[in-house]
Amino acid sequence: MKKLKIRPLLWFRIVRPQTLFASVCPVLVGLMVAGHVEWLTGALTLVCAVALQILSNLINDYYDFRRGADQAGRAGFRRALAEGEVTEQQMLRAVWTALCVSVVTGAWLVWTGGWPILCIGLTAILFAWLYTATPYSLSYLGVADVFVFLYYGVVASVGTTWLQTGVWSAQSFCAGAVCGLLSMCVLATNNLRDMQTDAAVGKRTFAVR
Repeated sequence: MKKLKIRPLLWFRIVRPQTLFASVCPVLVGLMVAGHVEWLTGALTLVCAVALQILSNLINDYYDFRRGADQAGRAGFRRALAEGEVTEQQMLRAVWTALCVSVVTGAWLVWTGGWPILCIGLTAILFAWLYTATPYSLSYLGVADVFVFLYYGVVASVGTTWLQTGVWSAQSFCAGAVCGLLSMCVLATNNLRDMQTDAAVGKRTFAVR
């Protein structure tokens, strides 16, 4: 079995740091709307949101590779599995690590914010999995854009404000919607770039449709 060295800089690239603003921005928006910030809860909200996005990115890398959507020499940022830089087992361990960080930080947030935060956390993990992992994945059906708008926009911002204030904020919803729409633009741009390879493996993104 092929065993590769663990290289920190490689894993930094694998988690796609250039995309993580998508989870950071709505949390910061939610904190700004809240005004007074409880810093421990705010910091853990940020860590949990980033961990959930990394989880989604890693699951996406693993299953796109398994289905042939990611190949060596692809346009855009390189995918480590497709390039043979990491093994499938290493990628799965990274998935479980990101999941553990999400659950541990999320447990504090649930204790602070109650059942609404539990619902947000559980559905976020579910949709991170459904994004690519199943035969009816959100990205392969072409409906992922809606969930990107929700979870990298209004859900993250409103949930963050709720954690700080215990109030559902319309202002946080509107500001978070801007973040969600910007994230949809990034997804649409990536899907336009990948139209040919996605269509070849049956990945019916909005651009392919």
